[in-house]
Amino acid sequence: MKKLMMLLLLSIFSLFLVACGTSEETTGVGPGSGSESGTSDEAQKGEASMEVEDLLYELKVDVDGEKVTVTMTLTNTSENVKRVEFSSGQQFDVFIRDNEGNTVYHYAEGKVFTQALILEEIAPGDTKTFEDVWVAEAPGSYTVEAMLILYAIDGEEIDREAFTLEVDITVAE
Repeated sequence: MKKLMMLLLLSIFSLFLVACGTSEETTGVGPGSGSESGTSDEAQKGEASMEVEDLLYELKVDVDGEKVTVTMTLTNTSENVKRVEFSSGQQFDVFIRDNEGNTVYHYAEGKVFTQALILEEIAPGDTKTFEDVWVAEAPGSYTVEAMLILYAIDGEEIDREAFTLEVDITVAE
């Protein structure tokens, strides 16, 4: 009976770990070129960036047909390790709104996230990357709002909306 109970608890714990979200670390990504947007025949890109506490936050949105890929990166631009804390398994959020301001997509809707403090260390020059994909149901103009849900940097609490960026995109017919 104890083994069965232990196995059940271990399974539940494993499920919560899987639900923590997805992120991928890369190294060597340098600062972006700031805010800009442009279009091409096949795909459109929207970009925005900001820097807070020696952390460069970049938002890149690629539109390819109906597929909209939202990529958020956090790069340590200092010469010291930066410790970032997330207050839950939800490390980022994405809202996509139509030209009337209606939310047509919300990343976190219908998802469950762990309620655990997550500490990440980002070495100098290293980047942490987060990505989400949305498939548009209709062509049109949209605003993508993407935020990192950081609780603290190097042990100091920060404004929960400090890492929020927006870009405007167009999904063609």
